[in-house]
Amino acid sequence: MENSEVKPVEVLDKLRSVLDEKRTVSGLDVKTHAWSTESRRNLERIEKGEAIAVITGQQPSLWGGPSLILHKLLTTLNIVRWLEREGVPAVPVFWNASEDHDLEEMLQVGLLGREGQIHRHRKESYRDGISAEFLSSFDYLEKEHSFSPFVQEILGRGSVRFAGQFTQSLQRAFGDQGLVVVEPRDLVSVASDFWGKIEERQDDLIRAYDQNEKAMLDRGQSLQAPRRYPLPLFGIHEDTGLRKAHSLISEGKEFSLKEMRAGGWRASPGALLRPLMAQWCLPIGVTVLGPAEAKYHEQLLGGFQPLGLKAPLIWPRLGGTWVPSWVNEKLNQIGENASDLIKRGRLDVTLGGARDMAIKGLSAHLLALRQEGVGRGESGYILDRLDRDLFSALGRFERGLLREELLERGLSPREGDGLLRFLLPRGAFQERALGWASILESKQHLKNIQETFADPFDKEHRIYS
Repeated sequence: MENSEVKPVEVLDKLRSVLDEKRTVSGLDVKTHAWSTESRRNLERIEKGEAIAVITGQQPSLWGGPSLILHKLLTTLNIVRWLEREGVPAVPVFWNASEDHDLEEMLQVGLLGREGQIHRHRKESYRDGISAEFLSSFDYLEKEHSFSPFVQEILGRGSVRFAGQFTQSLQRAFGDQGLVVVEPRDLVSVASDFWGKIEERQDDLIRAYDQNEKAMLDRGQSLQAPRRYPLPLFGIHEDTGLRKAHSLISEGKEFSLKEMRAGGWRASPGALLRPLMAQWCLPIGVTVLGPAEAKYHEQLLGGFQPLGLKAPLIWPRLGGTWVPSWVNEKLNQIGENASDLIKRGRLDVTLGGARDMAIKGLSAHLLALRQEGVGRGESGYILDRLDRDLFSALGRFERGLLREELLERGLSPREGDGLLRFLLPRGAFQERALGWASILESKQHLKNIQETFADPFDKEHRIYS
């Protein structure tokens, strides 16, 4: 159930029922973190069952794209603000997904140059296949494209681990708002019964995944996270940090926690299992998700019931586009503004002509293939790729239309391309490429941005600087 389908009073009623359960938590191993007083107090509220958790999360990163960190975090914090005002005790929680091994995504960020150009910054001092939990911390003072003084300050150098460095930065930025940051390794004790339950109910869980995915494909939807293995469960080797699928560790046999531990592995959830583990360990009332995450949550919703869990309220993170002052100035010179230009680029109107017919025809063909069962099993990734290619083609066509319009208004090709880096529909470029490492100026700047997202029920796309 998304917040677009409910009224505030219905949200409050649902979350009060979660609070009434008074779920207590024991075994959270986060005592070594240098947390703020507010965050420490919020941790105690969760442990005593005095508040519900409003959770979001991401892999540790170099303060990457806004939708990956900042938009989700600010949505989460402002939901908590609203709930507290309405008398529902709530705590903001960030899941630092340090067991992930997608290091290429975690260790690169787009930094903004003086003239609006984007420089790709990437760290490469790692071994493929290891968990981010085992990465050492990094020196963020680079020769060419340094991070902003504020981001350098909150990252600091107090931790020997990259994931710890990221937790430290979140605490320094949002600790005064009581943000609680957890890593999977903090939950080893509290999650021990969870893995026993997974072992006991693994057949039922796999069946639930199969049923959910079949229903999605029957509706013509693509799968955001196709399962390569029956059970989305991995192992992290305690000594080397290597992350491997359970079926590769056990040669396809059923999951046995005892066998995994005997080999020196710690059980670790994949993307389709992580929300179930989080709900087992924490009293989660609301989960704040980006669009892709919300899509793969559809695949796992059936997994809550076999484990005796209640699904949280799914809340889409709010979206916005950061527009630097020079972009606004350039647009004003040609009688434009950022908000109107972005709205015109959303393809809400008919494209017209043969292109429109071709796009509609491809979409209808993909839907028919899925309904005939082509998108299931090993062939599923083919249609998923076609879906992404179609979306990408639409985006390129859309950008071409906007670029032509800007050039007709008197901008040079270079100026037009520069503006579109910031004004792609719904901030798509920023979400994928432009990081906050060189943008955030101060704690006050961060608070000003948060005020832009103050109303968690207002889903209008935001323009801010």
